Amino acid sequence: EDSPARPAERPLSADARSLAEEKREAAARSEPTLYKGSDRQVRLPEPQSPVRFVGEDVSLNFEQAPLAEVVQAVMGDILKLDYIVDHPVQGKVTLRTRTPIPRDQLLGIVESLLKAHNALLIRGKDGRYLVTGSQQAVRLSPQVTSAQDDFAGYSTIIVPLQYISASAMADILRPVADQSAFVRIDNARNLLMLAGTRAQLTGWLDIVSTFDVDMLAGMSVGIFPLENANVVETAGAINDLMAAAGGEGGDITGLVRVLPVERLNSILVVTPRSEYLERVGQWIERLDVNPDSRFERRLYVFPVQNTTAERLAKLLQGIYAGGSGTSVIDSGGTTGTRGGIGGTDRSVAPGMSPESISGGTSGGGSSGAGGFGGTG
Repeated sequence: EDSPARPAERPLSADARSLAEEKREAAARSEPTLYKGSDRQVRLPEPQSPVRFVGEDVSLNFEQAPLAEVVQAVMGDILKLDYIVDHPVQGKVTLRTRTPIPRDQLLGIVESLLKAHNALLIRGKDGRYLVTGSQQAVRLSPQVTSAQDDFAGYSTIIVPLQYISASAMADILRPVADQSAFVRIDNARNLLMLAGTRAQLTGWLDIVSTFDVDMLAGMSVGIFPLENANVVETAGAINDLMAAAGGEGGDITGLVRVLPVERLNSILVVTPRSEYLERVGQWIERLDVNPDSRFERRLYVFPVQNTTAERLAKLLQGIYAGGSGTSVIDSGGTTGTRGGIGGTDRSVAPGMSPESISGGTSGGGSSGAGGFGGTG
């Protein structure tokens, strides 16, 4: 029977302990060290309490009415709000509603009318509204509100972005937003500061939520190892194929990224459409074929059983060396070529210097361009 294990009679020596500690420290150093932050780059304002209006729904009917009178009728007479007219507003308004509308929507209608006549409706921190035709009023009373606020009024909001960069999101918004809407494009904190009416801000936020998604989660990635072809040449051929497949409508290289990974001898394919992985994989398989022996020079080794390698090599040189481009090397490293029956010496590769290969049994052989006269 096996005797049970006994404790060591002596503790580990100092050298053994230090060696074990060094191994543990080395293993600890090889692990990544992470220092995670709070992901909080800015202090967002708290949402304000929404303004609710009680009462019955209201029907509006204005025919070429001065804009100032419409503002007074809606904000002063119907909603009973305090407001200040900082700059005279000009223009006439025709407004009819077929059915009564809730009172909560009246301020949004007034804001749209003012915006159409280059005037602004700004809600102050005290709850009072400022009606002004001056575009400089925003700078006189700057304030940042929460994106969750739903009250009417020209305001500035901060839009933190999660997955898309601030500059890329700004490029998407520029066709539908004025340049004055971009208060700041902060790439360091990855956020946008947008200024506009409540209707404009709501539309821009819808666009942001559409494009600010985790692209890596939606990407399909494939790694295709190669056995015969060169990874750089194969990746270039696939990219050329996709560029040509687009025709006049543009190539599809923007949808499929094909990258060579030489360290792994593989092709990396990244695409937002998973079906492209199979198509690209089929072309990679078609290109990754064995080289044609008629065009590729290859090395063959044939064991000799009934004669010496040197004698057989000389015999084969005399038979096949005449223009076939075939080189035969015996185990001693002797190589040579011979022309046809006339015995004229002929090099397998004209203009190239012959090289020798160490055979291992006869010591390093010599190389020569002679025919049968080559010595081993």
